[in-house]
Amino acid sequence: MKTIVSKLSVAVIGTIVMAGAHAATTTVTSIGEHARQGVLATNNFNRASKNVTVQSYDIGTSDGGKFLALCIEPTVAMDRALATTYSVSTYTGFANNVQIQRLFSEYYDDALASTSASLSFQLALWELNNDTGGKLVGTGADVGAFSFAQVPSTGNNKVLLTEANNMVNYALSNAAITQTYTYTLFQSASSQSLVAATISAVPEPSTYAMLGLGLALVGFAARRRKQG
Repeated sequence: MKTIVSKLSVAVIGTIVMAGAHAATTTVTSIGEHARQGVLATNNFNRASKNVTVQSYDIGTSDGGKFLALCIEPTVAMDRALATTYSVSTYTGFANNVQIQRLFSEYYDDALASTSASLSFQLALWELNNDTGGKLVGTGADVGAFSFAQVPSTGNNKVLLTEANNMVNYALSNAAITQTYTYTLFQSASSQSLVAATISAVPEPSTYAMLGLGLALVGFAARRRKQG
């Protein structure tokens, strides 16, 4: 299944998530190239060509959504035809992948803010989601089907691979996950699927206040029973 990780504009988050619960549909109305760079891999998912074109996309939908799209199925080409209809539902594919959750927590804002970071994030996501989740750069037993022997000493590819390698290494660490995301899946019979990432909702202060009041009442009732 072809999926793309993205972040919707705040204005349409509620509409998309609510629509997902009702199996609604949306239409892609614009597909623009956000960033693009070629890089030479040592292993390219068992393909003969070692040339990797790393891309990120700006996607627009008929319901007003605009988001950054990142591919997580690198062996499937993206269908850039417009007016492609997608069904919408909740996506839980990253629920058990702590490394991907940590990647989003630490670097997703960077990917949204910088074209270079969006491409490095793309490479890191491929490693963690589609490969063994081991080394992205280097050699040895923990290098899987997607890797680079070394970081170039100069040029744009040096920046790209250095950032991507740092992202993977951080994702594989035990660092705390400080920001969580929820995902909406876009599926189409004629194109790759997309996943929209949004920051998970945080309870309002009033929710915490009510929770504290509830706990206080439980404690009070317990004391009354003990005294009785």
